[in-house]
Amino acid sequence: MSFIDLLKKFSIIIFAVLALILSRSGFSYLLILVLIGLIVSYINRRKREAIITGVLYALLGYILSYPTGLILKDYMPAYTIPVQTSTTTMMTDLLLGALIPMIVAIIVCGITAVIGSNIAKIIHGKSEDKKEYDNDDSYQVVFTDEENQTRDYIEVDDKEELLNLTPIHKAKMRRERENEEVEYDD
Repeated sequence: MSFIDLLKKFSIIIFAVLALILSRSGFSYLLILVLIGLIVSYINRRKREAIITGVLYALLGYILSYPTGLILKDYMPAYTIPVQTSTTTMMTDLLLGALIPMIVAIIVCGITAVIGSNIAKIIHGKSEDKKEYDNDDSYQVVFTDEENQTRDYIEVDDKEELLNLTPIHKAKMRRERENEEVEYDD
């Protein structure tokens, strides 16, 4: 297993942890989300992993920073100020405190993931097309006949022609070929 394959498998966890380390080093929250969106979607060529990584980073960052806020009670004034609060209010505030950064992560990582995945498709798509079609001057369309359990191949000279064929065109081409074979048999 190569490093790239390992990176693709565990990219969500690896990049979430790297983002936490970068944020603790002083990098901007939005810059990290942009980098997550671009890099993770470029590596995986899918937007979903980048968005999940951004949400995980936002959630882990919130969970890790919440206890830090509790330490600030040592720096509060000595006299008490009575504040009426309830468990539901506190839970709602905690939920909103986690939800807002997650929504921001979804939006920022989603936008940059679209850009990163499109860049990956352009770069990797051209190289894969070259590898796949450089050696062949013609292309084949495969038809499977389930009754007779046979396969029929139709040769197409142009890749664009192959991509533009509809199922009706493919069926017409197959019938023409079958008719040609029958004429030669007679």
